[in-house]
Amino acid sequence: MGCFFIFRAYEETGPYIVVAEYIALPLAPSEFGSKELAMEITVLNTPIAFGNEANDPVKYLFFLSAKDSNTHLESLAQLVDLLEDSHFYTMLDTATEASQILDYIKDNENKKTEEE
Repeated sequence: MGCFFIFRAYEETGPYIVVAEYIALPLAPSEFGSKELAMEITVLNTPIAFGNEANDPVKYLFFLSAKDSNTHLESLAQLVDLLEDSHFYTMLDTATEASQILDYIKDNENKKTEEE
């Protein structure tokens, strides 16, 4: 999905993918070949501007792909919970391995399940 989708989406619709300060959330529709629900997280060493004056520059990219228009909704809700957690950004900035990020996400999900 990655760069091809970002450039194409940006060319077609502008900087709509920049959803909050420092955060871009490109969503790959099923016509881009998504076969399953997936997320990729990228932290940029050098933030870049997408043309969204209120929220540029972007440092964190959260790529979501889904096989249809409904399957990503629960994952998107879970991501919103993470994006409201200031410790999540600190962890993203200091993680040296992908497993640290995955563990943090799993721990966060387990805590939410226990609270319910």
